[in-house]
Amino acid sequence: MIHALHDSNQQHIYTYQASKDHTRSIRENLSKFSMASFVEAFRLEPQRLHDEIEEFMTTLFYHVLRTSPKDKSIILCERLGGMRKLTEAIGYVLFKKFKVKSIFSVLSNAMPLYAVGVDTGLVVDCGFQQVEILPFCMSQVCIEGFQICYAGGVHIEKNLSKMIRDDNTKVLAKLI
Repeated sequence: MIHALHDSNQQHIYTYQASKDHTRSIRENLSKFSMASFVEAFRLEPQRLHDEIEEFMTTLFYHVLRTSPKDKSIILCERLGGMRKLTEAIGYVLFKKFKVKSIFSVLSNAMPLYAVGVDTGLVVDCGFQQVEILPFCMSQVCIEGFQICYAGGVHIEKNLSKMIRDDNTKVLAKLI
């Protein structure tokens, strides 16, 4: 079951959190669009891509969130340099098939600024594989300052583990 934190009088879903007691079929449908399948999705013809997205969205809205998307406003978070074909396909399906009221497309890197209510800042997105740094000035992206550092959480974890192992070897040598 998905526990949706939303106000039924307003038509916005703020966040949701999946419980572990999903039925197997819902989990399989929700995991259908993994990162590996996104690459495969771009090899599909447009109609098949729309069908796949429609099936995913049907599962999400009607079986997981248990709400009708009709006349709802949707916020679509996009990555900087993201796959435009996928965004357009999602928009097409939401408007044509689900009849949503509106779609607000927001750059995902800008969301931390919107959350704290400022329009100028430096967003540092520390991910698993990489760190993205993107400056904003008066709600405008300063694309010239965009930097990617390929040292994410996985690399930090490896270095910390190595330092702990090395340090423990020295400590053990002193004890023996």
